[in-house]
Amino acid sequence: MVESLTPEEKGLFHRLFHFSTTTGYLYPPESMRGWIEERFGSAQAVVSQKIVKITNLITFEGALFNRLRACRPIEFRENLCVEHSIVAPSDNHDPLGHPERNTHGDTFGRVEGEYCVTASNIAKYDGMHGLVIFHDYDPVSFSREKIIDYIDTGRSWAEKAHEIDPEAKYYLVMVPPPLAETEEDWEGFPVLVRLVARGDPNITTCDIGSMELFASSVISSDPWEVAWLLKESIQF
Repeated sequence: MVESLTPEEKGLFHRLFHFSTTTGYLYPPESMRGWIEERFGSAQAVVSQKIVKITNLITFEGALFNRLRACRPIEFRENLCVEHSIVAPSDNHDPLGHPERNTHGDTFGRVEGEYCVTASNIAKYDGMHGLVIFHDYDPVSFSREKIIDYIDTGRSWAEKAHEIDPEAKYYLVMVPPPLAETEEDWEGFPVLVRLVARGDPNITTCDIGSMELFASSVISSDPWEVAWLLKESIQF
């Protein structure tokens, strides 16, 4: 759409916004191909994902869009006893219980820590988007050693991602300085950490997280589809 603008309009657009796209890749295990096809239509739909990024150069607000995020399965268990599920978990209630079988690997593989392992996010909001899966199911069962291992494993994952894509310098976990040299000066920049409530524990997905707190909003619904529906609903 931007390319269809007149030179004058395009110049105005680029004065106000920075616009770019990137592609995220993952490696789905054979055990998940049926699940992927049922929810996303085909395995190829998740193997290569286009992400659109736009930043307002005046306000520095940004947004990321990947149409697959609207297709993510959102589970809601109305009668879930959270405490019981933590004390007595079952495979049916733990989609991350067997990461090698039930999650996707990155194209460069997985990083294994002593207490955790990495996986690739199935509906990415950036080209390199992974997660650290704890071996311990109980989210409040942690120790100094485990936390250090989680952070170190995440850092190792980020370094591998940077090797694959040298432009992937800005590692977002708690907003540390970039992984490599950048045009701007990050000397003396502190590590930032925020703690927030993740919302209803009965809902297994959560869209308040580090991106909203530290970076850009993640758009799940296609704005063009929303605009079309609004247009269709307006009676003239």
